[in-house]
This record gives sequence, structure tokens and C-alpha cells, in this order.
Amino acid sequence: MPKTPTDNYTALRMAIGRELAALETTVKRAVIMRYWNIGKILTDTIGPGRFRQKQTGVLMKQLTADFGRKSESEFYKMANFYQTYTKQPPVYPLSWTHYKALLTVDDAAERCALADKAVAENISCDEFVRMVRLTRDKDNGRVAATGAKLSLERGRLHYYLMRIDKKYFKKSHTGFVDLGFGIEYEHACRYDEPARTQYIVHSQKNRNGYTLLYSNRDGKYRYTYKAIVLRVIDADTVLVRIDLGFYMSVRTKIRLRGIDAPEMYSTAGRTATVFVKERLAPLDCIVVRTYTTEKYGRYLGDVFYSPTEKDPSRVARFGTFLNQELLDTGHARVWEG
Repeated sequence: MPKTPTDNYTALRMAIGRELAALETTVKRAVIMRYWNIGKILTDTIGPGRFRQKQTGVLMKQLTADFGRKSESEFYKMANFYQTYTKQPPVYPLSWTHYKALLTVDDAAERCALADKAVAENISCDEFVRMVRLTRDKDNGRVAATGAKLSLERGRLHYYLMRIDKKYFKKSHTGFVDLGFGIEYEHACRYDEPARTQYIVHSQKNRNGYTLLYSNRDGKYRYTYKAIVLRVIDADTVLVRIDLGFYMSVRTKIRLRGIDAPEMYSTAGRTATVFVKERLAPLDCIVVRTYTTEKYGRYLGDVFYSPTEKDPSRVARFGTFLNQELLDTGHARVWEG
């Protein structure tokens, strides 16, 4: 009786699997070899000690535009790759993502040990990035947070505290709405003789301006705003234009609360910054909830965004919490400052 195709399926599957695995290894090695060559070309042309000069940055931006790359950091990484493995390209069957993680490890012996472990245990890219970050942070005397969760209490837009100054009220029958950032807005109070000196109010915009509704909610919803991103300074600091309501806005830097991202001069820092830019740059707006200021005068804040939701009120309630996302993806650690 002749054999059917299914009789030898196991052998067939194994044979195809071997060829696909060999193809994947060949492709990985070809990619690594080409990136090493590009790094050599860049280093020979620019010079090993001139990559931080301003004109080098201009050159990198031009190359990025000409070749349609997402970020100039890729060319810096290729140059760093060649300078780390100057004699010849490494022979490990690892992906470019694996090698980018290895570039953040200064000790050569430790890099080799991590690469051996990745090959022996077939460690995925994401898992390897987290493992390298944890190893590096331990070497620097700090432990990276794994599975850490930030406290979170989402605010709502357009909630404020109105203060009543009784002496002033007798003359004007107005109160002062605390918009945050040291700014107050004088607005009529509906009570002839207010029983309290403070009220939580909710503003509604209409054709005639803003109407204040008195709320029974506590003050936990305050200091939550729609904002426009002007610039991502680094992975944990953004420059924004915040809509305070009442036809007023403020331009300020927001330092993401509870996290600490690597410095911009490091490969990890540039990668984390690109991660944030890719998420925030396409958006019309984000939502920011502010707290107090830190030692450099920047407001600490939570940032929420959504690539699909256009209503900022819904972004505040359901949007992605960027601070936590940076922790979850290994681009930041818990800030203990």
C-alpha cells in the first residue's frame, strides 16, 4: 500500500524546521555583519572620539532622513557596536536587539557570559533586555524594579477648588478658583453668604464663557488637565502646554512621577526616549495629572495617552498610564528620590 503524505509528517516537519532555523540563524548573522560594517564605516569616517560633537549629530540626522530610519540612535548604536567588537563581529547567533542590550554592559567578560546564557537558554529579546537591565542595575548598586506597580488614582478634567475670602467676598461676591501652578481665577459665587471657605467645583464651557457647578466630590480629582506635548526632553521629562480652563494655559516641564529613566547620554536612555516619542508624538493631546514640584522646580505628574481615543475626558479615565508602561517595558526603574 503506498504511503500517504501524512505518514511521514513528523519527519517532514522536522526537516522543514531545521531549514527554517538555519535560515533564521543565517539572516541574524547577515544583519549583524552588515551593522558591524556600517559601524566601522561611521567610525573610520567620523573618528572614534568625535561622536558627541554637534556636527556629528547633524550628520546622523541627515543619514536617518536619507535612509528612512526611525531614529538617529540606530546609527550611534552601530558605531558603538563596532567599537565594542573592534577586531571582528561576534559570532553568537543572536538578534540585533540582543546585541543592543549587550552594548549597555561595560565589562567584556560579563557581556560574554550574558551572550552565552542567551544562546544556551534561547532567551527571547524582551526577556533578555530585562535580564541585562537587572544585571546592570545591580552592578551600579541599585536593584531594578521587576513587576513594580505605582500607586494610581485617576483624576477628572475640570475639577477645581474654589476659595472664599470672606472679607473680599463682602465687596465682590466672588471666589477664587485654584487652577494649579500658583494661578487663581476670580469667579462669581452663587451663594449670598457661603457657609464654607472652600468648595469643590466643576467647570463647564459654554457660549458665554464658563459656568461653575458645585460638586459633592472630594478634592482627589483636581489638578488633571488636557495638555499638548511640545517636546520630549528625555524618557521621564516632557515639555507641555497645559490647558487650565478659563481661556488660560501654562507652558511647563513635567517630570514623570515615581520613575527614573536612564540618562540621555547612554544607549538605554536614548532608546527609552525614542520609546516615549513614538507614543506621544502622533497625538493631538495627552492628559496630565500634577502633584508637587521636585528639587529642580519641575512638577511631578502622571501622563495618560491613547492612540485611538480623541476625547480627553475618556483618556483621563481609560488611557494608558505612561509612567507604569515605562516600568513594565524595562525603560525605567522605580524612583526612590
